[in-house]
Amino acid sequence: MPLRTKTGKIDRIAKKLLEGRLDEHWRGHIRERDGWTCRKCGKMKNRYSIEAHHIAKRRQVYARWEPLNGLSLCLPCHQWAELHPDAARVWACEELGEDTYDAVVTLARGTSGYRMHDLEDLEEAFKSGAPVSRVAEMLQEENMNNDR
Repeated sequence: MPLRTKTGKIDRIAKKLLEGRLDEHWRGHIRERDGWTCRKCGKMKNRYSIEAHHIAKRRQVYARWEPLNGLSLCLPCHQWAELHPDAARVWACEELGEDTYDAVVTLARGTSGYRMHDLEDLEEAFKSGAPVSRVAEMLQEENMNNDR
């Protein structure tokens, strides 16, 4: 087994730190987009009581920071979603629309991850307020193909 170089270790640490910042950007974007309001019960909460719920779980890295992979939920509704995944799946499909929900699930099944420069580009997009939605691109491409 090869020894880890100091540079390799720093690169892994830098990537983990960047992923943490992306998680923060993603959560902030979801809550801001939804007006700090729970998408399930409709209650408006303060900035500390609204959470960003992943449709496709965070471990499915390819969709982890996808803007359409998240919905704002208050704590009780988020707990409901985690405790009742089948019902939450049905609700999320209705909330997003079937095509968008299916595209999120398809994206989450992707096998390729992110390289460091991809993550840096994504962070810049979040900072500028225009995170790239791969799901929106997939749906647009599908619509174009259907129009032909």
